[in-house]
Amino acid sequence: MEYRKIGNIEVSAIGLGTLRAFDVSSDEDIAVRSQIVDNCIVEQMNLIDCASAYGAAERVVG
Repeated sequence: MEYRKIGNIEVSAIGLGTLRAFDVSSDEDIAVRSQIVDNCIVEQMNLIDCASAYGAAERVVG
């Protein structure tokens, strides 16, 4: 994984955006999104974009 410096931190060149895809509420949908986050971590991705304005995304990401 390539990383880029933003300020004083290094973030992965590829990130995960959660705006609509992670605004879910069913246990099944949350489990699928949890697996996506786990896969990102395995691939050493450390940039996950979520915000309270994205509905349930922050809660779903963890």
